[in-house]
Amino acid sequence: METGKKWVSPATMLKLADVFRLEVYELFKPEKIFSDCSQNLLSKYTEDVISALQKVRRKYRGQRV
Repeated sequence: METGKKWVSPATMLKLADVFRLEVYELFKPEKIFSDCSQNLLSKYTEDVISALQKVRRKYRGQRV
C-alpha cells in the first residue's frame, strides 16, 4: 500500500481517513502538508499496520487461504 504496489479498498481508505480525521482525498496529498504531529502519528500507525500484516503473513505463509 505505502509503496504503491498494492491498492487498498474504498472501505479501508474510509477507515484510515476516519482515524486521522481527514477526507479520503487528503490521504493522497504530499506528506509535507501534514503537520509534524499528524505526520508522526501517521508514521507510527503505518509501522503498526505493517507489523501486524507481517505477522499475519508469517502465520499463513504456505497455507491456502
